[in-house]
Amino acid sequence: MAEVREDALDQIDSHESLLVNDFVRYVEEHHHDGPPGVDRDLLAAYAEAAAFDVDMSALDDDLVDSDEWVPGKKLYHLGEGRISTYPPSWHEAFDGLDDLLDLVATIETQVTESEGTQFEAVTEEGVPEVKLYRMARVAAGIDREAVQSRLDDLSDAGEITWDPTVRDPRIQLGEESR
Repeated sequence: MAEVREDALDQIDSHESLLVNDFVRYVEEHHHDGPPGVDRDLLAAYAEAAAFDVDMSALDDDLVDSDEWVPGKKLYHLGEGRISTYPPSWHEAFDGLDDLLDLVATIETQVTESEGTQFEAVTEEGVPEVKLYRMARVAAGIDREAVQSRLDDLSDAGEITWDPTVRDPRIQLGEESR
């Protein structure tokens, strides 16, 4: 049986309910150290262990067969029964990458519609810091501390605009990086 990690289950159980996309995202964030995405058996194990009912039938409603970003809260087939909150092209492009500029640029250019809560929506004001942290971890394997350090360096160099002191900071490419 697939391994349910207590820290992931605690995060899931801290909610009264979750949309299936958010459920998959939490599991994927805690299982990013293997192949891209998560398999259905692992999702089923978490659904069984969760303190609330998880509508696994909704999983198929949100799945798309696209290599590129599709607007809306979609999930992506990665092949071999694996599912991700990010399209296959992002996993391929960012696997092992440590250049956050490419991540920011991809999110800015491909996520053209506001998505997520007001705090996680990509808008003309930039990419939410929390979304960049998540994508860097899941798609590129970069931990939070490394992202923080790299953002500091990019900000100091003027390659991004970013103010980590504000609530819900957003990141934009600097003029030189566009």
